[in-house]
Amino acid sequence: MRLKFPLLPLLSMLAGCGLSFNPGVLPALAETRPAAIPEMMMGALQEDLDLSAVQAAAILGNLAQETSNFTTLKQINGPAIGYSQWMGARKLAFLAFADDNGGAYSHEANYGFLLDELQSQYGDTLDRIRSTEQVDGKRRLRPIDSPVAYVGFGRMSTSGSP
Repeated sequence: MRLKFPLLPLLSMLAGCGLSFNPGVLPALAETRPAAIPEMMMGALQEDLDLSAVQAAAILGNLAQETSNFTTLKQINGPAIGYSQWMGARKLAFLAFADDNGGAYSHEANYGFLLDELQSQYGDTLDRIRSTEQVDGKRRLRPIDSPVAYVGFGRMSTSGSP
């Protein structure tokens, strides 16, 4: 069976996020260290939002780019915060949500708010993500203020241009 998406670039992109693809190693890793954020989110995004692996990886790739592979949840020299680097009114909404969900730096608050946005006011973005399996650097999948950026294998930007 021939795959319809470029598997090697997908695996390479996720490897940069700390996601391991050696099934024989995963049980040992789970016993010796906490799961990396991409490892926790990959299956959760697929299950919670009914996404394929490619679609979930596109979201994860953007979030990893926004947060330096989930190591910086507060923008350096800027006001943005969280997995999606929320700003303005969305930042205030995120912080209010985070107060009741583990705090602004918790996975629970960040993932929960991302899900809430994608399942409510950004449902059209989620529909567009679901409509494609072939993600490339030229396809614009979101409006400028959406919680997920332009996504592509090897090229992700929130600058407003694909």
